[in-house]
Amino acid sequence: MKNNIRKLRLTNHEMSQQELANLVGCRRQTIIDLEQGGYMPSVELAIKVSRALKVTLEEVFEYEEPDIYTGSGSNRKKVGLALGGGAAKGLAHIGVLSVLEKEGIPIDMIAGTSMGALVGAVYAQQRNAKKLEALARHWGTRRLFLFSDLTFSRAGLIRGRKIDKMLMEILGEIEFKDLHIPFACVATNIDSGEKVVISQGMVRKGVRSSISIPVILKAVRDEGKCLVDGGLIDQVPVDVLQGMGADFIIAVNVTAFNQLLNNKASPYEKRERKNQPSILHVIMKTMQIVNSRGLNTELTGADVTIEPELEQIGWGDFHRVSECVLQGKLATEAVVPIIKRKLARVNYAQFPQT
Repeated sequence: MKNNIRKLRLTNHEMSQQELANLVGCRRQTIIDLEQGGYMPSVELAIKVSRALKVTLEEVFEYEEPDIYTGSGSNRKKVGLALGGGAAKGLAHIGVLSVLEKEGIPIDMIAGTSMGALVGAVYAQQRNAKKLEALARHWGTRRLFLFSDLTFSRAGLIRGRKIDKMLMEILGEIEFKDLHIPFACVATNIDSGEKVVISQGMVRKGVRSSISIPVILKAVRDEGKCLVDGGLIDQVPVDVLQGMGADFIIAVNVTAFNQLLNNKASPYEKRERKNQPSILHVIMKTMQIVNSRGLNTELTGADVTIEPELEQIGWGDFHRVSECVLQGKLATEAVVPIIKRKLARVNYAQFPQT
């Protein structure tokens, strides 16, 4: 609550604090405390002050409504965003971020898997969805260049040097500790089958590990571990955010597991079934099937789950940025009221009652 007592006292009446105290029937210290905002008046005292200053209560006292879904300062609960893997489908994350940004919904930490790791890392660095979309459009036009780095090496079909160069151009030499938003990404140790959460060191190296689709892209060696795509073991890293201290978690699942479970096929998948399916489709579909059983358990830890309609998007459709972003926006706009309502419940108890 703010008040205009001092301004009205000096401007309209040129009275001293003691004179106002005499009119109201209180001590001078009470007026001092009121003017400094350190004292909450009773209704009776507030009415007496307004009458002494010959103005309405509204002109003296300004009651501020707290932002009940974002809170303020250290009182506000921490919001985490989990961005799932899904190759080109992960471009929808940009639309999600755009709407959250527009609606003023805070993002205090991000965890990402595979494409979610790449999008999450760039956003954690720049905090700007429009710039992120512009980057996606630029690299979407160069997708053939990125995946033309073929090799006959047994390590993977694509050597990954051009992808490494792209990551260097986008993320540079920035380390996790220097990001504007705390961020972590998930990879899989292919030797042990264990999940590896990366939150230290060079960001581009962590992202490179998280996006290394088995067989397609050469794995990353790091401290004796052989790291590949995190989607093998943790498709939407809700649990990582829990470990980072998130109080409220928004999860984004960009893979159509519901379609898979319902045995429905999109036009894209019908084309793949009619023709000999590509190796990328087979591998991504395999990862999707493996993860479908565990995903529901992963998502139970989220307070809100966003699932864009991306059945028409193929795994390699990195040029369809506009469609993916739009679907991300539509899915997020549909749940914004739910997010705000739930955040209000989480944060309401943190506000002092007036």
